[in-house]
Parts: sequence; C-alpha cells; structure tokens
Amino acid sequence: MFLNLAVVYTLRVISGLGTLLAIVLIDRAYGSDEIAQYSIFMFLFNLATVLAVWGSNVVAVDKNSEAGRANKVTQIDIGHKLLDGLVASAGIYLILSTSTYWNAGLLAVIPLGVAGLIAAMLIVRNRPAEAIICNEFGRAFVPLLAMFVMLSQETIPFGMLVDTSYLVLFIMLPLLLFYAHRNPCWSVSYNIRLAAWLAEKRYAIPIVLPQILIVVVAQSDRFVIEQWGSARELASYFAAQALYTVVLFGSHAVLNSVMPDIAKVAAQNSGSLRPEGRLALKVSVLLSVLLIPAAYIYFGLIDIDRAVAMRVLVVLIVGGLISSMFGIGVSAMQFCQNKNKYLFLVMLGLISQYLTIFLLFEHFGVYAVALGFVAYSAVTACIAGIYWMNKRIPVSPFGKRGVIS
Repeated sequence: MFLNLAVVYTLRVISGLGTLLAIVLIDRAYGSDEIAQYSIFMFLFNLATVLAVWGSNVVAVDKNSEAGRANKVTQIDIGHKLLDGLVASAGIYLILSTSTYWNAGLLAVIPLGVAGLIAAMLIVRNRPAEAIICNEFGRAFVPLLAMFVMLSQETIPFGMLVDTSYLVLFIMLPLLLFYAHRNPCWSVSYNIRLAAWLAEKRYAIPIVLPQILIVVVAQSDRFVIEQWGSARELASYFAAQALYTVVLFGSHAVLNSVMPDIAKVAAQNSGSLRPEGRLALKVSVLLSVLLIPAAYIYFGLIDIDRAVAMRVLVVLIVGGLISSMFGIGVSAMQFCQNKNKYLFLVMLGLISQYLTIFLLFEHFGVYAVALGFVAYSAVTACIAGIYWMNKRIPVSPFGKRGVIS
C-alpha cells in the first residue's frame, strides 16, 4: 500500500506542477489575459470529465460494497463509454460555441473523458497507481509536452496552441483503449445497449449531480471574478488555486488508495474512518506548511499580483484544513445508503459558498471568492461529521484527548 501511495502522490504532484508550468509558459508567451482564459479552459475540462464518466464508477463501487467484495469489478462497456464521450462532447460544444472559449476546449472533451473513465475504473479496482498514470498522462503530460514544443518555436494564437496540443492527446486515445482491452482483469464489451446505458445514468444521478454542481457552480467563481473583477485578479486567483491543488492532490491520493474500504464502511454503516482521516489531515498540514514559501517564489515568476495570490492561497489553505479537521466524512457521504443526502449536503455547501461571495465581494473583492470556499468546506464538513456521529462511525482524525495520535 505504501508503494502505491507514494507513486500516486508523486504523479498527482507532477500533474499539479504541470498545470503550474502551463501557467508560466502561457504567461511568458501571452500574458495575464491568456492565463485568465486558460482558467476557464480548465473549468470546461473538469465539466467534460464529470459528464463523460457519469455513473460508471458509482455503479461499480456500490455493487462491490453491497456484495462485500470491493475489488471485483470485471467488465467495462467500451461502447457505453464512447457514447458517454460523444454526449459529453456535444454538450460541451453547445456551451463553448456561445462563448469566446470554444476553440480552447473542443478537441479535449472525448479523450479527456475516456482517460478519466479508465482511471475511475482502475481506482474502483483498488489500483490507484495505474489509475493516476492513465488520468494524469491524458490530462497533463501529453498536452503540456505539445505546448512546450510549440512555445519553444514561435508565438502562435492561444486557441490554436490549445487545439493543437489536445489534438495530440486525441491521437493517443487508441492507446488508452488498447490498455483497457489488454488488462486481464476486465471483460471488455463494445456493445451499446441504450436501455442499460440510461439505467446506469438514472442510478447515478444522486452522486453525479452533486459532482456537476461542484464543477459548474463551485468553479464558476472564475466567472464571478471575470465579471466583477479584472483579468489580472482572475489570473492571480487561478494561480493560487492551481498551486493549492498540490495539497488537494496529496489528500486525494491518500483517499483514492483506500476508497474501496471507505465505500464498504459507509455502505454497511459499521467500522471506523478515523485512521484514513488522520492520515489525510497529516498530509494536508505537511503540504500546506511546505507550500507557502514555495508559492512566494513561484508567484514571482509570473505576471500576476503576488500579494493577492499569496492572500488567496492562505485563505484556501485555511478552508482545506477546516475540512480536514472534521475527517473524511464528506468523501464518505457519496457511498452512504441514502445518496440523496449527499446531494443535499453539496447543495447546502454551495448555497453557503455563494451567499458568502455575494455578501462579501463588495468589501473584500477577490478574497470573498476564497472565503466562499472556506464557507463551503466548513458547512459540508460539519454536517457530514454530525451525520456519521449519529451513525456511530468515527470520522474525526482527533483522539479522545483532542490531539492527533
């Protein structure tokens, strides 16, 4: 487990650093306006991934948890996944065609979705290292390599840069599917059964709808800054947010490695999630301490407001630590028996987030957006903690004496 965790964490950090490298490259060639545009571009990628993997990992985890055998996923319906990608690409195309960012995202939708799907299925099989290799290879390594090569030659229009880099990823898509087909643990089906596909979507609505809300609503804070602030403020906020993902990736690496165990405890309403929460908190604290001096150096390399970015980063770290201090109750909620509770939890968190932003933006500007994240983290973590406490399942990382043991 330790080796898998180390590999997963390393690749997660590399992926996060890849996004930071992209920001530096774009800043050097274009400036802060294009960094702001790139932040919208990444938001659309996240939306495409959620849509493309709708229901697949949810169904697999639930079936295994109910059967008490968390590592027995045996089949991937490749035909259904390609249909997922086509539907997702059509939806994103409609969204992008009405905005100024459509050139920057169109080609990425299908390959990103399929890479995310394969990664999700590997995570369900408790193979996080292979999952992250597949996911981060698709999301970061190939496009960034293409960006680096192109930027080293000459300056080209930003939209063409992104389109071309993700065209390379699209060409790599057959290799990802070949990897899935060659995996001896899977039985691969290429059939498209429309009724089964729709049933899978309906089953996963209580889990996937919150994920869509999180992507569309929680990450639309960038649109708020774009409308009420400036491109430089958006670039500064996005740089801080991108750097903070290093902390998130470290915590997620821990959770992904034990996700089948979390799903089993949540579904059966018995056991303890305290050890997992304690480890996630320790990772978050360690990375947060190391991140602040590194951030000061990094923000000095790009054309943003360093003071704004540093303050935003500190507020985001506070929000993440508040959530971690309540344990991993929020992550476990998506596997509880009544999945509508997870949807309700996310909706309450998002309402509190945007109430905070709208009430405070006039006085605090871009910092109100980061404070909205703190509100979301505090509300969801507190409610989830109360829920699991009533179920007599320990999720808090703290022992009886109030200290981490």
